[in-house]
Amino acid sequence: MIQILQKDLQEKEFLPVAGVAAVIMAVVIFYFFSPREMSPPAQTREVQATQTLHQIQSAMDRCFLQNNGTYVGCDRVEDLDMANPHEGGLEGLRYTISEQTSEGYTVTVTQSKIGVDEDQLILQKHFPLAR
Repeated sequence: MIQILQKDLQEKEFLPVAGVAAVIMAVVIFYFFSPREMSPPAQTREVQATQTLHQIQSAMDRCFLQNNGTYVGCDRVEDLDMANPHEGGLEGLRYTISEQTSEGYTVTVTQSKIGVDEDQLILQKHFPLAR
């Protein structure tokens, strides 16, 4: 009789322990697989790069009209009809325009890091000609 009571008591103790373990595992799995938010400096960098991309896009459209329908010749951010984004912004962000054709262009945003030879790619976007 005592063995039956002990067995019944062990089964009743097992269920709450298993329930608690299942909840802990669910929390751990949720935390492990949940998307991470960017750190505040990374968010600031992304926001500034995106805002500057819009300014570059507007300036490139003006350059397109001035160059009789082509982006060729609009190759330096510093020469565009806009404030120089390399001055007054986050340190180390560089904006490069490449692949200019009559059909579009690409803007690449990189950031230089102290002690690292290669720049870190922040953002790269191709702007096709809107028709």
